[in-house]
Amino acid sequence: MKETANIGDWVVDLNLDDDGHLTVGINHGDGTKVICIEPGMLESNDQEWVDRFTTEGIEKAYQTEQKEDDDEDVDFEKVVVPSNN
Repeated sequence: MKETANIGDWVVDLNLDDDGHLTVGINHGDGTKVICIEPGMLESNDQEWVDRFTTEGIEKAYQTEQKEDDDEDVDFEKVVVPSNN
């Protein structure tokens, strides 16, 4: 049995084989590599598996956004440039 769930740009493929094993496949619409960034988020619960995922594309966009935000925070009127005198 196979099912697919679409959540935002994420696609989660679920495949249940004849022996009852579940295979979970995860990909993202940005087409970049999927990365597990927080494995075993709910370690206190021995009956549930929870991991957190991102992609190289999401992280690159986030870093670019953070850099742009940092650049916008600079008040250039208050920047002091040292003189070479």
